[in-house]
Amino acid sequence: MAEGSDERFDGVLLKSGSIDSILDAFFGFLQRKTDFFTGAQDEQAAEQMVLKYYKKHWKVGQKKRQEQQERNRAADEERKRKADEKKLKDEAEYRKRMEEAEKMKNVAQKKRKSQTKKLARSRLAKKRITKRQIMKIKRIKSLLHLAMGAPQTNTPGHRRLARWRSLFMCQYVPPGVKAKEIVCDIGGDTLKLGVKGAPLILNGKMHSKVAWRH
Repeated sequence: MAEGSDERFDGVLLKSGSIDSILDAFFGFLQRKTDFFTGAQDEQAAEQMVLKYYKKHWKVGQKKRQEQQERNRAADEERKRKADEKKLKDEAEYRKRMEEAEKMKNVAQKKRKSQTKKLARSRLAKKRITKRQIMKIKRIKSLLHLAMGAPQTNTPGHRRLARWRSLFMCQYVPPGVKAKEIVCDIGGDTLKLGVKGAPLILNGKMHSKVAWRH
């Protein structure tokens, strides 16, 4: 019979309770049902027999104990290895995120500096508008004024205005405004232009209806 393979009596022995109870029940069985005690002529021989099997199973138990200790040690080392790997991974991920944040910060700073320079150049360019450009802007404003409310007359200027086919207009808007935020509504005799959420730049009726021709 292989070592430790006989499990026929496990259920009965487990019902006995503690180790003391199991040993007492076992030797009680030997005393009641066998001649282990009554037939023995030499007490030392009986003790030696008990010790023989005690030592046999003691060695098996110690071997299992060492194996369990080795498994526990290996499991502890594996947990420590995984913990170290996770720590290194977390540290690398943290450094990566900090580097990315620093890069984004530098990009944002460069972008702000670039926008500041563009704004400064734009303001400088506005200050350098020539006299001819000023006259052109005044003329466009005057024509818009006539288009929005001036009655139609037979003056040469107004006759030319009546023959307009298209009108181009440039208007600065705050930075970041998208195309879908622009309000541009050309009705039959009305014109609205502006940015959503802000007062309209143009909002009124034209002096006559627009005749759409292709």
